[in-house]
Amino acid sequence: MGIDKRQILWHTYIECKENIMNEQYPKLVVLANGGYTFKDQDGKLWNQKFETAWSFSDGLAMVKLNNGYTFINKKGKVWNQRFKNAWHFKDGLALVELDDGYTFVDKQGKVWNQRFKEACPFKDGLAPVKVDDSWTFVDKQGNLWNQRFKYAWHFEDGLAEIQLMSDEICYVNKQGSIIKDELASKLRSVYKNPKNILNFPTEQFKDKEFIALCVEQIKSRLIADVNKSKPEDIEQLRKNCTELLNTVQIKIQLEYNQIELQEQRKLREQQEREQRKEQEQRAKNALIDDITNFGV
Repeated sequence: MGIDKRQILWHTYIECKENIMNEQYPKLVVLANGGYTFKDQDGKLWNQKFETAWSFSDGLAMVKLNNGYTFINKKGKVWNQRFKNAWHFKDGLALVELDDGYTFVDKQGKVWNQRFKEACPFKDGLAPVKVDDSWTFVDKQGNLWNQRFKYAWHFEDGLAEIQLMSDEICYVNKQGSIIKDELASKLRSVYKNPKNILNFPTEQFKDKEFIALCVEQIKSRLIADVNKSKPEDIEQLRKNCTELLNTVQIKIQLEYNQIELQEQRKLREQQEREQRKEQEQRAKNALIDDITNFGV
């Protein structure tokens, strides 16, 4: 499965839409005589003209000059580097294409040493990349997962769709656990709102492996919230996280206790049924003995 540059560019725009909406100025302008530029909040057009340009994201905009793609900051300073192709910044990194493959560049212009056959932009701290003939994920520090997949897509709500080497389509969470399709929607709901686990019926808690996956989802969501938070919000976020984790822990323990009590009750009822059967059988055997020993 090859990389579709138009599809990746579109998906990157969708993923960066929130960033773009928060950075309304400088605003991208399409020129009547062809090309693109930007205008400031006061309506003043920039002097620079670009063959292609995209809106600002993470404080930088991708632009195309006649000698390649690069980035420009909000003061109009164009980077010296030129790339064969480039995508929006997301999570502080942008996917770029060089002559020898795909890699990533940070907002200071430092290009990674690693090269990938194919790659997709970062989302939630991880990016799908193709190494040799298989796909895996790389984190923002450049660490590659050990797992390999036939294909992988970006993370959303704590899960990424993957194709296993066996061709099976399923999901993987940020801890590398493989998730079957039928569980994905529930796990996504927990990532979107960790408190959803508090509304699960008792029956759901009998699947301890699934509950463990839910806890991983909650932890991933909280870590993502911490990474996005402002320094002044850390203490309040710490209180909220502690309260949520304690509530979830109490809920899980109560449900496990309830399930244990139900199992104990079922065991007692089973034992009582077996005892009654034994008593009935002994009574039958005694009666049979009496009949057998009857003599005239």
